[in-house]
Amino acid sequence: MRLVEFNTDPTAIIKQECKQFLSQSSGLSMWRGITSSEQLLKKKSRLNNRRPMDSPRGGHNEVNKIFKQKFGHEFRNAVFTTGDSTVAGHYGSIYAIYPIGDFKFLWSPSVKDLTMIANSYPVGDTSILQDIWNLFKSEFMVEPPEDLATSMGRTAENSDYQMTNLPAAIKSGHEIMIWCDEYYALMESEQ
Repeated sequence: MRLVEFNTDPTAIIKQECKQFLSQSSGLSMWRGITSSEQLLKKKSRLNNRRPMDSPRGGHNEVNKIFKQKFGHEFRNAVFTTGDSTVAGHYGSIYAIYPIGDFKFLWSPSVKDLTMIANSYPVGDTSILQDIWNLFKSEFMVEPPEDLATSMGRTAENSDYQMTNLPAAIKSGHEIMIWCDEYYALMESEQ
């Protein structure tokens, strides 16, 4: 991540370098929480071997295989955004995200957050799920129906993910995975 040096209004930089996004977004903003206090950042995407923040590694890898086969990219390695700035605020300072140049996106009208839906437990706390399975197994002598990786893969496979209609994706407030090399992040107060 690096601070962008600029002598003009940051929106001028965005208008110049993010034309594809601006033409597709119908003036709507995508948001991401970032731990920073800088006004404008230019960031490189980590599109290879991204370590998941909230998903179990096995589920992350399983979904990447499915997305690569169906959509041509391992979208779980992409930049995660949302149309809901409140959700973004849970991950840091709220920034509007502007992909630079060519980009692809993936979202689902029925899946707000794949990790939460597939796992049905508080994001990031796999120990709770394991404790529930252990209690359930000891009480009822049955095995859990499937592991987390299989659950995430099944959810991704059977959901209506698509690479179209960016305005609808943003309005949904669901997670939007952005495949781009670089992007600008403009702090919310600067909008």
